[in-house]
Amino acid sequence: MGFYVRIKQYATEFTQAEQKISDYILQNPEEVINFSAQQLAERTETSAASVVRFSRKLGFGGFGELKIEIAKTITNNYDDNFDAIISSEDSIIDITDKLVNKAVTSIKETQGLINFKDLEEAIDIIRKAENVYLFGVGASSLVAMDFMYKLARINKRVVYFMDSHLQLASSVHITEKDVAIGISYGGKTKEVNESISIAIEKGARVIAITSCNKNPLSSMSDISLKVPNAEKQIRFGAISSRVAQLIITDTLFLGVAIDNLDKVENSLLETRKAVEKLK
Repeated sequence: MGFYVRIKQYATEFTQAEQKISDYILQNPEEVINFSAQQLAERTETSAASVVRFSRKLGFGGFGELKIEIAKTITNNYDDNFDAIISSEDSIIDITDKLVNKAVTSIKETQGLINFKDLEEAIDIIRKAENVYLFGVGASSLVAMDFMYKLARINKRVVYFMDSHLQLASSVHITEKDVAIGISYGGKTKEVNESISIAIEKGARVIAITSCNKNPLSSMSDISLKVPNAEKQIRFGAISSRVAQLIITDTLFLGVAIDNLDKVENSLLETRKAVEKLK
């Protein structure tokens, strides 16, 4: 489990000194791997003992082990910026095993990142919203489409367009009674962030589904639901991020649905009957 996930898991248990250490590491990981405990203590105005206690709280034997984990994470994220999930020597069995392991790891790390207070608040906002506006492009559009389909089946009014220009146009009609949900792994997608900015101007509540790194989308949102920072800049496709985002949207969907199961079941039966007429 990467140090990002561990820090998120234990965030509510940090002392004031440990929070300073956590913030500094998250903002300056490349710098920290070259520090001694005393140097990090000086930069954070804490103590070497606090640095060691912080490392042990995360499950490491000491600051040295934490630095090794940070270095691994940096290497995984930046070496050639290429996600070599497969090699030319892999058999189809190897590929299947790798994909399954990658998906399982993504699911577990996503679970570790969940802030349940934020998740419950997000569900409540969606439940009470007059309309749910979704914004996502590229691979994130697949997640948005799936979420739209599920919400529509339980009679939740949802607005989503695959075309980014239509997304931007729809954001103009958002009101303070609605919720805008931005889905972007990197959190820097211009089309999504521009639509979210307009939603904020209109007074809507904003929920982000994005990576655990600090990014523009998470910074402008009321609630940021995090997924692991597990993919490199150049990749075969959005694998881990898509799985992680679907875990979040499925949880939001079920959280909304559970509020009135009888009504939801009737809606699901009615939509199923309507679709079966086409078969």
